Amino acid sequence: MPRRHLLFRVGLSLGLISTIIMWLCRCFPNATFAHEVERVHPSLTFNSFRALSASLDSFYTPANQDQVREGSIDEDSGLLRFRHHFYNPITEEGLNLPTANTARNRAGDLWAQAVAKHVTGMTTGNDNAFHLLGRVLHLLQDMTSPSHVHNDAHGGLDLDLDSDVDDFEDWGAINPPLVVVSLPEPRFPKSRISVDGEDGFVDELAKIVYEFTTFRGELATRFPLEDVRQPDSELRRMFPSLTYNPFTFNWNIDDIGNTSGKCGGEVEDEWWPMVPEGSPECEKFRDASGGTGTRGRFYIENSGGDSGSLRPGVYEKALLYTNVDNHKTLLQIYGDTLYPLAVAYGAGLLQLFQEQVTGPNTPPDGRLDAPANNATVSGPVTVSGWAIDKETPASSLTLTLLIDGAVVPATFTRHARPDICGFFPETSFPGSCQSGFHTVWTPAAGLTGPHTVAVRVTDGGGQSLTLGPVTVTVSGGGTPPPPGTPPRRPARRPHGERDRDRSRSHRRRGLGDRPGDPE
Repeated sequence: MPRRHLLFRVGLSLGLISTIIMWLCRCFPNATFAHEVERVHPSLTFNSFRALSASLDSFYTPANQDQVREGSIDEDSGLLRFRHHFYNPITEEGLNLPTANTARNRAGDLWAQAVAKHVTGMTTGNDNAFHLLGRVLHLLQDMTSPSHVHNDAHGGLDLDLDSDVDDFEDWGAINPPLVVVSLPEPRFPKSRISVDGEDGFVDELAKIVYEFTTFRGELATRFPLEDVRQPDSELRRMFPSLTYNPFTFNWNIDDIGNTSGKCGGEVEDEWWPMVPEGSPECEKFRDASGGTGTRGRFYIENSGGDSGSLRPGVYEKALLYTNVDNHKTLLQIYGDTLYPLAVAYGAGLLQLFQEQVTGPNTPPDGRLDAPANNATVSGPVTVSGWAIDKETPASSLTLTLLIDGAVVPATFTRHARPDICGFFPETSFPGSCQSGFHTVWTPAAGLTGPHTVAVRVTDGGGQSLTLGPVTVTVSGGGTPPPPGTPPRRPARRPHGERDRDRSRSHRRRGLGDRPGDPE
């Protein structure tokens, strides 16, 4: 190739790149590509953590929560990353831009990376597991921004330098969900363990928001001098001013503006029927009088209205929000409903991540060593054994003494059990080397005869296991052993005797022989 041609091509490429960069700087510095990133996204993340069970506090430490929060902010910081933040659950498409992915696919990719990094121990540093989890959370939160499930490009994304930002996102920047008073329970999709599959987290939430922010309507053409009012529909009941203009060939709603009635809308439309054409979302019809029209589900881009306080007359979404005599603006209705949805599904996503990388919360394990079953005792009785858990350190397990099934106040002392941590290593059962416990039960005066003794073990997640009960016969008084005396291990029972105080969970889990089990 002649050198002058090569230099020309290089210069042309550099010029094109410079033009693109100038356009990006001009279009995007103040644009809002989804929920406002400095207040709304971190607020939704904060409230999702609040909605979680306290049992996950040991997994989501303050440092890990900070990483997730930063990730939920940083997902918007990458160059052109925002083009991957859209997903229409009806068409299963994202923005029609070069190399743009859907939010559903991107969330799945980032989720797989987050899980893989946690498995390999990458929980700190750049793009660690928790930071990546926060970026997945950001994409899920974006599905509660109506424009992102309707592929409504805004803030310059449609290459129109005069295009405005999204009304709901602007409203949210002023009214962020800093503290959700009535916290929802963590919510899971039909496909509970899927982030990017059909009916997974992203897909299901996008479907809910799509349905909540589209309105059934019917647009009919009317000739001059005819009644320009439109057929009864959900849309017209919300906005009774819906009429057809036979001179401009479009439809109008007061305080919102016009639509051409074209499936998917045109540049100047403020509201429009959704795509694809010919589907229940947007289909053409001809009525008995020869008039034509469009029926389907309509999306309102100008959701704040020209006044900034657009109020529908009614809002008929029975599953989420119903107010026949509505006094709230459309944006307030969106915020009251969509923010709690983002918090609930976000909490479910956080819980799923913990379950996938560590497994679901399992009940404690353990054994009651003393007193021996059917023993005759007198005076103070030593009650001892051991208890462990996969999620809660042994020293943090709650121990409760039960006599004849009733709670009896008792102070438990922990002690070392090297035999237990040899069988149940601390890498899988935190604190197992200090899993031993003992206390003293002093029967009340005159409390003779047979009684049952048991210890209930409860972990941080609320799962519990009762060790025992064993039956003892109280015959008389006695004195407790000196303080600090290790508990006496009971004599080994004869071969074949049924080990009635063994936890049934051991049999179900097939753990086999363990320390203290009969040979």
